Amino acid sequence: MILSKPVSRGNIPAPTLGQACASVLFLRGLIAEKDEGLIAEVVTRFMGDAEPIACELTRRCLISGQNEAAVTEYIRRAVRRFLLKTNGRLADEDLARLLGVEVSVARRIKKGTHNLDSEQIKKLAAHASTLVAPAPQPILKSA
Repeated sequence: MILSKPVSRGNIPAPTLGQACASVLFLRGLIAEKDEGLIAEVVTRFMGDAEPIACELTRRCLISGQNEAAVTEYIRRAVRRFLLKTNGRLADEDLARLLGVEVSVARRIKKGTHNLDSEQIKKLAAHASTLVAPAPQPILKSA
């Protein structure tokens, strides 16, 4: 048997939460491209909690103070979108059970009319980490 290189079938590694947030901020013109790695690190360290992230980015002079509110909102949206996407298509009842909320609140979270608090973000992030797919295995060719 000859072990060949893995064949790429569009299996691009999914971005992390930090990378997803940094990408949104870069595309909105709120950060420099060279700072994306630092911002991803800060987002990861604060587990997606938007307000402390924006404060830390301002403290490190990675964003201007006048953009802090906009950055907070973009991070909040990116975190919500990332976590809901990562957690798959959870039924409203399953999401409600996971977050410890009423089903109606879970529906509003999915629609984007209800914000996630920091505890809910942590619960979703923990659940998402259990859903990580294994790395693709190399394809074996027979000799």
